[in-house]
Amino acid sequence: MLKIKSIKLDKKRTRRALSAEELERLRNACKNYKEKTLVEFLVSSGCRLSEAANIDLSTIDFHERSVKVIGKGNKERTVYFSVRAKLMIEEYVKQRKGGAALFASIKRPYPPMKPRGIQQALQNIGEQAGLPKRVHPHLLRHTFATHALNCGMDITVIQRLLGHEDISTTQIYASISQETVRHEYDKFVA
Repeated sequence: MLKIKSIKLDKKRTRRALSAEELERLRNACKNYKEKTLVEFLVSSGCRLSEAANIDLSTIDFHERSVKVIGKGNKERTVYFSVRAKLMIEEYVKQRKGGAALFASIKRPYPPMKPRGIQQALQNIGEQAGLPKRVHPHLLRHTFATHALNCGMDITVIQRLLGHEDISTTQIYASISQETVRHEYDKFVA
């Protein structure tokens, strides 16, 4: 067994963000506002699973569309979310029965959803959408970074939004589409 070498995987090649079409399919497969909020918040904020699971409703600034989260290494950072996510959160909060957490359990006394519960909910939505790949919170974080980069956001801004210390970590998350490369080439060179 010692002579058998492990297969080296190219992390940049094995990670594929959701395409715009796959993301729309995922959104359309959501059955209720809790699912819509979950998908929209994660894909527009780039939050880690642990960060999203620990968000308290009282800490959300709806005017600024931002929330402070505690990330890796117990570091605090501000994440932002889209107008669409804000509308989904507001509707979800109106319809649910209670709880202080952004993503609360459906059973009394409405504690925060456990990270595994969030993972399972996303996996179910992905299956309902008929997507060929497994949908999980990290995939939505990766999709956030890739779409932001392809829309022209500076990689150092993406690095800060994701809470990465090193830019090389951000580069693994964000892959540039060929159309973006061509557009940038035409813009600066041609």
